[in-house]
Amino acid sequence: MFDTLTQDIFDCIEEHHAAVDYTRDPLEFCRAEGIDFILGPRSLARTRRNENGPDLIVLNPSDYTPRDLFSIAHEIVHIILAREDYIKLIRHYHLPSLPPALHRRHIERIIDAGAGRIIMPNQDLALAMQKYRDHPRAIKYLMDECGASEAAALKCV
Repeated sequence: MFDTLTQDIFDCIEEHHAAVDYTRDPLEFCRAEGIDFILGPRSLARTRRNENGPDLIVLNPSDYTPRDLFSIAHEIVHIILAREDYIKLIRHYHLPSLPPALHRRHIERIIDAGAGRIIMPNQDLALAMQKYRDHPRAIKYLMDECGASEAAALKCV
């Protein structure tokens, strides 16, 4: 279903998430990964490898909702992929075949898919499908158990 590079990226995210026992607490994930987390005017991720400082996630302090959970997971994936040099590999192997106008969107889609895997790990998806198949209760289960938004849960079921 995915090309080798994309599957390798998802496996890398899975390994990082497994290392923290698939925590659903993004702040715990950040602490375990050595990522500083602060509130600020807009959501972003910064790697500071070249500055000898910790990587940083900034999140807008608006209400803490499933959307914010996804935003944090999205920024965590940005940092993991930058640390592991996957962004360079995506640029080298994927982007030459795409029009320049789609480059950023392509990278963001891969990162979004990785964030979805943090919020709804494979074992949670499998359990939801085993218990409920494609019934709407599977969506409710993912929202309740994983903190996923309705839109994210719908994409997975």
